[in-house]
Amino acid sequence: MTDYSSANRGSEKSPSNAAPVSSSAFASAQVATEYLSPLVPGVVQQFLYDNAEQLSKDFSEPRPFVMLFADMSGFSRLGAGFASTFERGAEELRTVMNTLFDAVVSDITQHGGSVLYFAGDAVFAVWPLSNRADSGNGGLEGQVTGQAIRAGLAIQSSCRTLSKGGLLRQSDSELRMRVAIDHGDINLRHVVDNSQQDDCRYVML
Repeated sequence: MTDYSSANRGSEKSPSNAAPVSSSAFASAQVATEYLSPLVPGVVQQFLYDNAEQLSKDFSEPRPFVMLFADMSGFSRLGAGFASTFERGAEELRTVMNTLFDAVVSDITQHGGSVLYFAGDAVFAVWPLSNRADSGNGGLEGQVTGQAIRAGLAIQSSCRTLSKGGLLRQSDSELRMRVAIDHGDINLRHVVDNSQQDDCRYVML
């Protein structure tokens, strides 16, 4: 869930395929998305632009995506090994995870995906299908699914490369990530909370 109610103006560009909207609605959407651009994926920014006329009220919309979920295999065992082997095991493990997820994010974005969120040692990413008709278009859906599959393979390749490069500093350990890919709708919901002195607005997935 993202709170964008305290938006301030920035210089980021709006999504290139934003639908035409009224000047007041566009200004509100522009403030929101410019504020969010360094913090949230483009799919949320596009959602706000596409619904710029409705940002003063609650609404929801299902959108079709190809989805990738990847989680690290053996994280608990790896963490215990670092704690028992290194004096600063937690810091060492944090360095490993930051390096790993830098590579994972790069693999996803290089194959056209957007990271929606991290959950501990897992990551959830999406590839949007531009509209509901695309989700039934075998050719286009296959192409987008292919991008997600290539990203998953790249993630596993990065794990092997980092392991062979000595990132773990433990010869009996290896970085592994399990990857699952699916497609379907994600419901994006815009919520306005009027109970605060200043209206608070949220986007929930």
